[in-house]
Amino acid sequence: MSKSQQNSSPVKAYYDPNSDTLTFTFTLAPQPAVAEEMADEVWVRFDPSTKQIITIDVLNFSMRLQANWGTELIYQERTDLSRLETLLGFGQYLHANC
Repeated sequence: MSKSQQNSSPVKAYYDPNSDTLTFTFTLAPQPAVAEEMADEVWVRFDPSTKQIITIDVLNFSMRLQANWGTELIYQERTDLSRLETLLGFGQYLHANC
């Protein structure tokens, strides 16, 4: 694992249906930041001294989904073992324990 991977925080996503906002967080704890609109209704909060991104907010998220993919999205679960092996990197582990 590279040094940058060891120091990176996990990315988390949170959807707030009341405000219809999808938020991606890039830090473990909230911290002060400057916000800037990077695209129409897409706000990025970042630390101005380090340029580290703290959050990205996508406003009116459901409207954007409907505009791009229509009113019905269908989630189809992938259960193909070879695809899961590739994605998860457990090829030998899965075969040994199946």
